[in-house]
Amino acid sequence: DMPFKEFADNWYDLNIKNADVSAKTKSDYKGYVYTHIIPYFESYRLCDIHEDDCQRFINLYKGYSKPYVSKLRMTLRRILKRAIKQKLIPDNPAEDVVLPEVPQGKRRPITDEERKLIFETAKTHYAGTMFLTMLYCGLRPIEIRYLKWADIDFENDVLTVTKSKT
Repeated sequence: DMPFKEFADNWYDLNIKNADVSAKTKSDYKGYVYTHIIPYFESYRLCDIHEDDCQRFINLYKGYSKPYVSKLRMTLRRILKRAIKQKLIPDNPAEDVVLPEVPQGKRRPITDEERKLIFETAKTHYAGTMFLTMLYCGLRPIEIRYLKWADIDFENDVLTVTKSKT
């Protein structure tokens, strides 16, 4: 008979609030739980949540970015998985929930014109070397941000990416 709100709040406190994760990750989880998931399910008891309820919840986010909706679904699944481990519910009603129609991100390579502009701008820009390193090595901004001098082997011309997005 445990209210979903009480369980989800406790889940966040025990599993996320003091976890060894970045402040951004904690903030993201807090948003998913307190801005979206709890407000939708707060009138439910854990035992009364069914797959259709979870699917209706996720369907509300049609048109949002795929990563955002996927993280909402993953967070809901994690909360309900914990309820299974505590033997409060027999199975996870969010397990087979499918994502609604969400826009796919479109990436494209830079054009020759854009590449020329980068080369020209890099000559005088304070971060020019950083942009050229990203361009030549295929690094993402987050990857170059975490680079240290120790990651560069000048003798063997090797750059090691130690922290990456994936």
